[in-house]
Amino acid sequence: MPTLVVSDANIIIDMEHGLLLAEFFALPFDIAVPDVLYAVELEPYFDHLAAQGLLVLGLRADTIRYVDGLSGRGERLPSINDRLALGLAHQEACMLLTGDQDLRRLAETDGIEVHGTIWVLERILDEGQVQIDDIEQCFDRMVAAGSRLPREKFKAMLARR
Repeated sequence: MPTLVVSDANIIIDMEHGLLLAEFFALPFDIAVPDVLYAVELEPYFDHLAAQGLLVLGLRADTIRYVDGLSGRGERLPSINDRLALGLAHQEACMLLTGDQDLRRLAETDGIEVHGTIWVLERILDEGQVQIDDIEQCFDRMVAAGSRLPREKFKAMLARR
């Protein structure tokens, strides 16, 4: 049974812009998002995601209380939909995929393993789904579409290969 991974919207949008959705959903993970995040940020623009394997999961009442409690920490907070993604990762005791620095900080503070788009690109390379030259083109498409990915971190990942 594949490992469950929760993603925020920006990772999925990066994969869409990079033309890597099929490869993303072919990774040995079950990829999930919270139902509210899906309805607000993804379904209106990318209604094909569920057919590709995206799981849309609800949050339990205790998870909603956890998410609500995040606002009392006095820290800089990510959007409510990002906090719901963190809540789902907390609820399911699984990894969170995000590019949002505030969300990453909250996840790490709460002991949740967190990774971003470059980590996903590396997993796609590890699975042999895409060659290095092609992944560079995918990265460039993501950046051209407005993603603020760290080029230095991407180049360092490629240099390790």
